[in-house]
Amino acid sequence: SSDLTFQTAGVPTHDWIVEMPRALDRHFREFYSDELKERAAGVRVFTNTHPGHIISAMRIANVVPGARFLFIKRDLNDVVLRIFMKKYREGNFYAYDVKTIRAYVEWYYKMIDVLSERFPDITATIRYEDMVVDPASVQKTAAALCGFQAPVEEPSLPGDDRGCGTPYTSFIEAALGSTYPVP
Repeated sequence: SSDLTFQTAGVPTHDWIVEMPRALDRHFREFYSDELKERAAGVRVFTNTHPGHIISAMRIANVVPGARFLFIKRDLNDVVLRIFMKKYREGNFYAYDVKTIRAYVEWYYKMIDVLSERFPDITATIRYEDMVVDPASVQKTAAALCGFQAPVEEPSLPGDDRGCGTPYTSFIEAALGSTYPVP
C-alpha cells in the first residue's frame, strides 16, 4: 500500500508510511483498504505482527480506520537474550551487542507506552508471562480490543520461554556495564 501510494504520487518509494507526505494519507487509506479487502476477504480480523511497524504505528492509528494495536511486553533479559541469539539476514543493526539490544528494547517499550497513552481506545498491552500463565484472559483482552466476544473454547497454549534469560543474567549485566574502546 505504501509503495503504491508513493509511486502513484511520483514520490520515491519508502517502506515506512511515516515518511509519506501527509497529503497522501487519503490515497494510502484507499489503497490499504483495497489491498485489505483482497487479502483478507471474508475475515473479521487481519493481523500484522512485524515489530518494525512500531515506527509507523502512530501514523497508522491516525490514517487507517479500525486499526487496533495489541502490544506485548516481556521480561527485558529474556528479550535481550533471544534477540542476541538470533542471526538476522538483514536489518536489526542493534542485534549483536547487548547494550544496543537493551537500549532498543527499552525504546520500543517506551513507544508502546506513548502509543497506549495517546490512543487508549485502540490499544492494549499484555505481558508475555501473563499470556503463558492465563491465555484465556489475554484472548479476552484481545477480543475486547477488537470489539468481539472471546471464543468459548480454550485457546491453544503458547510456548513457554519465560525466564530464558535468567541463567545469563550475570553475562547480560557484565555486558551492560562494560565500556568499549573507541577506535
